[in-house]
Amino acid sequence: MARLNHTMRRGAVYVWRRRLPAGHPSYTGKYVQISLQTKDFSTAQLLGPLVNTAFNDIIKSMLIEAITLEDVKTYLDSVVQTHLAQIDAARWAEAPPESSREWRERWMQDRAHAYALRLLSSRGPHAELLPEDMDHLRAQGFQPGDMALVAAALFKFSEEYWVKNAYPDPRVTLTTNQITQQDHERLRSTALTGAAMALEQRDRRALESAPMSAAPPFRPQSTQATQRKQEPAPTAGRFSAAMLDVVDRLDEEEKSALSKNGKSPKSQKDTARQRRRVILQFCEFTGKRDIIELKSEDLSYYVDCLTRLPKIYNKSAKDRQISLEQLMERSDDLPPEEVGLSCTTINRNLSFISAILRKARKDGIRPFEPLELDLYRQKSTTEARAQRPAFTWQDIESIFKHPTFHGRQSAARPHNPGNELVKDALYWAPFIAALSGARREEICGMKLNEIHLDADIPHFEITPNENRGLKTPQSRRLVPVHSSLLQQGLSEYCHGLRRSGETDLFPDLRPTSEGVSFGDNLHYRWRELL
Repeated sequence: MARLNHTMRRGAVYVWRRRLPAGHPSYTGKYVQISLQTKDFSTAQLLGPLVNTAFNDIIKSMLIEAITLEDVKTYLDSVVQTHLAQIDAARWAEAPPESSREWRERWMQDRAHAYALRLLSSRGPHAELLPEDMDHLRAQGFQPGDMALVAAALFKFSEEYWVKNAYPDPRVTLTTNQITQQDHERLRSTALTGAAMALEQRDRRALESAPMSAAPPFRPQSTQATQRKQEPAPTAGRFSAAMLDVVDRLDEEEKSALSKNGKSPKSQKDTARQRRRVILQFCEFTGKRDIIELKSEDLSYYVDCLTRLPKIYNKSAKDRQISLEQLMERSDDLPPEEVGLSCTTINRNLSFISAILRKARKDGIRPFEPLELDLYRQKSTTEARAQRPAFTWQDIESIFKHPTFHGRQSAARPHNPGNELVKDALYWAPFIAALSGARREEICGMKLNEIHLDADIPHFEITPNENRGLKTPQSRRLVPVHSSLLQQGLSEYCHGLRRSGETDLFPDLRPTSEGVSFGDNLHYRWRELL
């Protein structure tokens, strides 16, 4: 078969792919890829050269500088003023702190956000705290908990770094539409710097010691006028059509519904975090940011990309430093059984996309053309029972022969037999799972008041609580406590926790950071046991 320049087969269709020229720093190592939307070699043979010619014609204009240094300075001043107005408005509506500790938390959070914005502006979306940064922060009075705020802010801001354009819109500030996507990327760094400068100018402690004349007056009317001047006109009615903005509105809607019903927000937080990651992934694959730009071909290409990703990815720091395109290239060298996400994962991602499309429709926003997501859902050819291998009886016997359940040598040598028997989460959770059939998170996040051992029939009450939600509404149930658990001393274990003032069944699994669940903390230790 003849070789086609810059044209190759990806999955079932042909794509055209070419590296951007090194005429600009932001182009280094980047590619342009376009689906030719054909499975036929002869058609690809005709389309490939046409796309290549068009690319050569437009690449020269892409390398032309569209903004000047003076434009950047003007834009930076606009960013600072916009964020100052927003900070003043937020502080005006802010409730007085109830204690000095709460005031300090607000102050350190502002400082952490400013420092994180500075790092992202100078180091790019993969910025992280280095030992030298921690030394600098320590000298500035940051404690370990305050440094965790910086790390959390870096994670939060970097997720949106390459998806959202610079804010406020430079086309409004510079009164020109001649701004390329590359200019947007450079101005995004300027926008981050401006946001950091605004926070630094409104430092809470500095304002306390400043004379009254130095304190900026708050004028609600001028703030609104500034926002009307700086914010771009909505792309679809009064609501933003940007996918991440739709996600934000959906999150707020779900939180409000949970609050009205008195339900725990824990499960909603997990879902919201996972949904945001999927939408970020979708934006990176398709290059689309707004709902109104979406076409059926975007969904088709996205699903095709998911089938080409390695089954295991983004688990290492090295994976997280490379693009999704590079991950797909790596999968070309893997055996077929290690490539392609499962049907369950693909369908779950499509469900997240469907949810934001429904929310967008409620807000009066429509995609470029009607989208039928059911056309792209995958059907598994494997029985559900066989998709995930279960433990055999031999596996179970081997697991419960581990020193964790009979006595270990010490905490430093938990896999060596000894006389130290610690009845903690790692001891009880596998027993409860084996004898109740409850899910991992249901067990690990259980509260002591949900364990009724003095009832006529001792039982666990599986219900949503502040530690975790439930997978489905039907998951709310009562589960009998097996007599073997009582013989092992579960009742004495629970009484001991109550005497010490604990409210959780497994306080040793209590998360210490955002995004980690009780079950996650057990998984780390369970994996070592296996």
